[in-house]
Amino acid sequence: MVFWRNLDSTTYVATTEQVDGFSAKLLGEAQRRNLGQAEDVVFISDGAAWLKRISKECFPGTTWILDFYHTTEYLNPMLTDYAGLVQSDGYVGYTAWLNNPDHAKEKTAIVHAACWAHARRKFVKAPDNSTARKIVKLIAKLYRTETELRKNPERERAAYRQEHATPVSRSKISLRVNSPDAGQTSAVIYSLIETCRKLSINPADYLRELFAALPTMEQGEAANWTPAR
Repeated sequence: MVFWRNLDSTTYVATTEQVDGFSAKLLGEAQRRNLGQAEDVVFISDGAAWLKRISKECFPGTTWILDFYHTTEYLNPMLTDYAGLVQSDGYVGYTAWLNNPDHAKEKTAIVHAACWAHARRKFVKAPDNSTARKIVKLIAKLYRTETELRKNPERERAAYRQEHATPVSRSKISLRVNSPDAGQTSAVIYSLIETCRKLSINPADYLRELFAALPTMEQGEAANWTPAR
């Protein structure tokens, strides 16, 4: 799911004071905005040391994210002309970099792999959801496979994973529609799939491209991603 920024909810803090003065004003504004009631707090910055210090001292336990512009400064020298596997934590900066038309060659040559720890976290946080609990148990089985391989380095890793991990990865979970919101989401997905079939489009290929583009898609571009387009 893509969340669009609500500009009406944005407030700003500015000062000509030193860092301590700015951090105090920033913390005060966050508290005024009910910081204590937030389930998750994200601190986005350009990576400057003084901003990292503010994040640690004023907002302990927050998720710290490097902004996209400065992320690309690190990704360009690492990924330009690279071919192979890139494993990341799901940060949108990697997907956005690969979806940039300037990096079309790298997008073809790079296999972008997700991190199980970060994928698992979303299901662990899902509120009282039976499907999420099943997925967490399946991931635990994959973890046990990797633990067994670490304990027995002499094993042939590919064959062992093929025998023990592949059946888990292919397990099918019956998704239940427990709410009107879930029903609407399912209806949208089924409609997209059936439209693809009527237009002789491979639904898996369409959804794969759509989900890869979603993190960096502008709101006005959504209509251009219907199967008919």
